[in-house]
Amino acid sequence: MSRKRKIRRKSFPRLRKRPSELDLALEKAERLLLQERYAEAIELLEPFSARGVRDTRLHVDLGMAYFGVKAMLQAERAYRTALDVSNAPSLWIPLLLVYTQLGHICLALDAYENARKSGVDLSPYEGLEEAVQEMEEEVNAWAAELNLSYSKTREGIALMEKAQMALDRGQFERAIELNRRSIRKLGNYAPPYNSLAVALFYHGEPEQAIATCRRVLEFEPENILALGGLTLFETWTGRLSEARETWERLKPLRPTTFVEVLRKAEAAAALEEDEEVYRLLSEEPADDAVVFADEASYREFYLAVAEANLGRRAEAIRRLRKLRGIVPRTEKYLEALEAGRPGVGWADRYSYFPPAKYMSLEAKEELVQILSSDLDMAERRRRLQRLQQRFPQLLLLARSALWEDKLVLPTIDLLSSLGTPEAHALLREFALGKKGDFEDRMEAVQALVDAGELSPYEPVRVWYKDDWRSVVPHRVVVQDQDLDYSPEVNELLQRAQQVHREENVALARELYEKALKLEPNAKEAYNNLATICRSEGNDREAESLLEKALEIDPNYAMARANLVHLLIDEGRLEEAKEMARRLAALPEMTPLEFGFASVTHARIAILEERYDDAQATLDIAKEIVPLYEPLKTWQEYLDSRRAASEWTSRFRDKWKARADAFRQRQRKLKSRDPNLAEALGIYTKACLTAIGRHVILGGGWSHLRKGELLELLIENLKNPRVQRRVLERLPDKAREAFEHVQAEGGVMDWDRFAAEYGHDLDESPYWYYHKPKSVMGILRSHGLLVEVKEGDKLLLSIPVELRRG
Repeated sequence: MSRKRKIRRKSFPRLRKRPSELDLALEKAERLLLQERYAEAIELLEPFSARGVRDTRLHVDLGMAYFGVKAMLQAERAYRTALDVSNAPSLWIPLLLVYTQLGHICLALDAYENARKSGVDLSPYEGLEEAVQEMEEEVNAWAAELNLSYSKTREGIALMEKAQMALDRGQFERAIELNRRSIRKLGNYAPPYNSLAVALFYHGEPEQAIATCRRVLEFEPENILALGGLTLFETWTGRLSEARETWERLKPLRPTTFVEVLRKAEAAAALEEDEEVYRLLSEEPADDAVVFADEASYREFYLAVAEANLGRRAEAIRRLRKLRGIVPRTEKYLEALEAGRPGVGWADRYSYFPPAKYMSLEAKEELVQILSSDLDMAERRRRLQRLQQRFPQLLLLARSALWEDKLVLPTIDLLSSLGTPEAHALLREFALGKKGDFEDRMEAVQALVDAGELSPYEPVRVWYKDDWRSVVPHRVVVQDQDLDYSPEVNELLQRAQQVHREENVALARELYEKALKLEPNAKEAYNNLATICRSEGNDREAESLLEKALEIDPNYAMARANLVHLLIDEGRLEEAKEMARRLAALPEMTPLEFGFASVTHARIAILEERYDDAQATLDIAKEIVPLYEPLKTWQEYLDSRRAASEWTSRFRDKWKARADAFRQRQRKLKSRDPNLAEALGIYTKACLTAIGRHVILGGGWSHLRKGELLELLIENLKNPRVQRRVLERLPDKAREAFEHVQAEGGVMDWDRFAAEYGHDLDESPYWYYHKPKSVMGILRSHGLLVEVKEGDKLLLSIPVELRRG
């Protein structure tokens, strides 16, 4: 009989579940906890908690890690979450330990009783029963002191302890509600009042916070926490004299707990009492003092700031390096200290309080929401002012953003939108100070103008390029503009301007007048006809034409600036200044108009000997319209007038040296027979412009570059008709001298000429601004004579094209 085979079940290997990301993280974290590497465990596990993972083991491990770094609030949150997830009674024990560390003995007693009622074996916890007994005795002592029952006292203090945790977590509304419930049970007991005051302040109820501190001082006049809080609140709400009085009451009192030490130090810090901050915090806490991680970190930070402000930079740097990654803004403070700056950013000292200390996160979010919303200015201002009423420390936040973080434009936007006297004062401090870019400070100036705090037409003193300068703060938009007439009129105006530049004055006049027949409101035609009239010496008609242009468009800058120059030339300075004020008020200009307006303002400043103001005006114009050629000419004029002013006071020799150097540069010709290109080529653009006034008929050529102007002068002076006209207009003595040099073959010894006709050494070589009166100066400034050197001998020569065969 065949043997029956046993059928055996084939065994298969059991499939193991692959560890999840959380499992792997927990295994690693628990190894770190065994090695007491608590911070690394927190870094590993906190992302899971932040994602809302509800796992008992995760939150128990997080609780252990936070307990290890003395972050008791976070440890309480973690253990509470683990308890909510698992409902494991054993978790009341670590919560009891956390509450004990926080000093919340009534919550610790609640945790103990919950553990005992849930059947948790408490025998392994040596000394627990004795600790509980001590806490109960302490509650009994409070009850006796407050003349309340044990149960009511314990219930009231538990509410206060919950309120303190809510406050520490930024849950201000909950903290207010819990503290008020606590006060109703405990009566005149200072701790819930002090906690309530802080919660009220950060919830946007500063008056209630201050009143609450004062209420404590009615029944406990030397309460350090109340005095410290009151000093802070009064300082941050701008009541500095009251804060000083409160500080004088607080200063002699000796703290008995570390919390009191820290609060008194913060009060001293708010008033910038650096020595007192350093004295208070440099003493090590007592061995039995309860000091939490955050409090210990801020003690070190405040000490470092006090050291920095007291000039103990090396000690401050060493202390701050240990706080990297622990206290916000430490890196900024280190960077400023290592660079040798007096404060962070532009600040002149180191602030004790980071922006987070001034306002709650919710308040800052509300601020951002207002500033980023599309609201009209009235509604924005209403909301911001309402926010500031709740949070007066908003200005402290703005000051920090401006001076420390250099957030200039957002802060200007905030302050100008807020529109209070305090906001304007901070704007003015920045606008009229030395810190920051000139353009940013001018934005602040403009904000003050828009607010009516500064006149748009009166100069203000601002810091510009290492010196104080006066500028007119009115904002001008510089942009190109096209002619806005019919195609036919546009073409006539463009053609007229072209022939005007080519010195065909008669045709230019004809074309301008033709354009006016087609378009009576062509303001450009009136303005350019006025320049033609002025070149012909007809100022009365020119003034009438300019006024017509301004009747058409009061914002036409070219006509207004031309009228300023006309009034100055006629000696009507006060009228010119009033016209210049209107010019400064114009909202928009083309680049050409802005350049012309700038030299117009500069001219008035020079006439009044406000040379720094003139320089600032020209400097700003150079940045905005760098290619505007007349700026160079007016810079030369300003230099000459400044030099002349120095000369007339104490620096005559220095100015004369500059003038002589300028004159020597005009004596570099070596040929006794120079042509016009050589003779005129030695001069600056300003000098060539002065020659052009005598040689070239009409206007429209002042915008030419030096090379273009030189070619135009040569072309004109080669023309026999122009030569005759120039000679005919010379004074008799000058014409006689020119003919004398002609008779000498076009060259004469300089000394001989000077002996017979006089020299021009006592006159300014800057002909653009000072017309020569001597015969030699007149002939040279007309391009008819030029100084040349032949060896050591100085000669006067007529350019060969102007000599008679």
